[in-house]
Amino acid sequence: VVPESWIFEDDIEALKQDAKELGFTDAKKNADGSVTYTIKEKDYKSYKNELRASTAEALDAINDGTYTSIKNVEYNSDFSKITITVDKESYQSGFDSLSKNVSQFAALAYQCFDLDAPGKCTVYVKDSSTGEVFETEEFTK
Repeated sequence: VVPESWIFEDDIEALKQDAKELGFTDAKKNADGSVTYTIKEKDYKSYKNELRASTAEALDAINDGTYTSIKNVEYNSDFSKITITVDKESYQSGFDSLSKNVSQFAALAYQCFDLDAPGKCTVYVKDSSTGEVFETEEFTK
């Protein structure tokens, strides 16, 4: 189930067509505006594994040098916990805090399609020199 706030297409037929192109068998708009996607059970595991890999890739890319204060990004298997290790002074004086939003969006997008995931993501920001977690933020889908 994808929340309404993440749906950018009002036309249900277009949503269904997009879903079919991604390997889903159907898309249904719910009363609350969210969309439920249906996939064959035999295809679900493969889709989830591909989505897990692309989510991990997106989180790993946060550490590619774009955010200069970030030293490391770690996450658990369902992306419900993400730790971003940073140079605290540099992190707090720049715009690298946007990395939290990138992290949470990637994690929650994955969790929309992982039926066992908790539907929330806690991002911890840790100082690389002291190991102190100085920011904690929880996001829910």
